[in-house]
Amino acid sequence: MSELIEEMNQQYSKIKREAERLGLLNMSMEEEQRKQDKLLFELEHIKQFLQEKYTKDVETSKNKVLQLEAQLEVMNVTLEEHRKNYENELQKREEATEKVLNELQVLLNSTSWKYTRFFRAAMNSLRELKNSAKHRVKNRIVKYKKKAIKKK
Repeated sequence: MSELIEEMNQQYSKIKREAERLGLLNMSMEEEQRKQDKLLFELEHIKQFLQEKYTKDVETSKNKVLQLEAQLEVMNVTLEEHRKNYENELQKREEATEKVLNELQVLLNSTSWKYTRFFRAAMNSLRELKNSAKHRVKNRIVKYKKKAIKKK
């Protein structure tokens, strides 16, 4: 009988230990589940934060690109205005030079042969000035276009 009681006590102890172990396992599983839930919550929070930051960064970048495009458009318009002004200035200078050349030609035709050499030299100088001015203006236009392209 004492053997039977002892055996029952042993079985009871085994069952009790097993129950405690299972209880601890259940407790640790619940604890693990809480940790996982907490991690999932934190991950969701981080995900939302990153999405908001990404959205803000994308919007900021888009706004920056639009702003730069607007600046580029303004610069192109300004460059085109400068080009037109240079061409108009060049045209005015050419017309003034042609007028002076024509007046010199009239003077040359009406003066004596002593002054013809002087007038011819003056006309040649004016032609050279006219051509060099034309090239300078064209070079400026090309220079500004190159600068604008580099800035793009």
